[in-house]
Amino acid sequence: MYNAQICQDVFVDKILNKTEGFFVDIGAGTGGLPTHTPGFYSNTYYFEVFKNWKGIAIDYDTKWWMNVNKARSAKCLCVDLLEVSINEVLDKWSCPTEIDYLSIDVDDAQIKVFNDFDFDKYKFKVLTLEHNLFQSDPNCGQNRTEEHRKNILKDHAYYREVLSKHGYKLLWGNVCLDGYGPVEDWFVDEETFEKNKNIQKEYANCLETMNI
Repeated sequence: MYNAQICQDVFVDKILNKTEGFFVDIGAGTGGLPTHTPGFYSNTYYFEVFKNWKGIAIDYDTKWWMNVNKARSAKCLCVDLLEVSINEVLDKWSCPTEIDYLSIDVDDAQIKVFNDFDFDKYKFKVLTLEHNLFQSDPNCGQNRTEEHRKNILKDHAYYREVLSKHGYKLLWGNVCLDGYGPVEDWFVDEETFEKNKNIQKEYANCLETMNI
């Protein structure tokens, strides 16, 4: 039923438990992995199919777009966000300013998209944000330069600082992908935080069994 790689959809469903919401999935493709079903590794497909959500899904992976464009009810877009501002895309496709779930996972375009994103105009209840902090570890097993590792640490702190200034709370930090390490932070708005601040106690055992 759920599809996301590290159970982002499980988390959002538990937090919001909402029908007929709206999502923005930035980096909705499979990152060069073979594309299987339209929901493969999707953070948002579950909400579209089982909760009747609407949304916008964006990626520069042409194979992903060709596979899902006619199979998903969401507006699926093939856009290079290194060349275009995310705000232009959202404005063009009439994205509502109140977003229930925002997912940002765009690899090399991550810091640009984050900096471009208009946090004053667009508000969200839940954000799952990729940071790939595991790459800052010199023992992570990947050939990363010292400069890259420092940039990962700098960006990680920067994301948290900016989101805190906009009033968002870190509900679950440094979510791990099995075999890699910490890859994401999960933020919520203040109202959602107050309703769910004990979620780590409530769902810890459940989430740990799913490598969260």
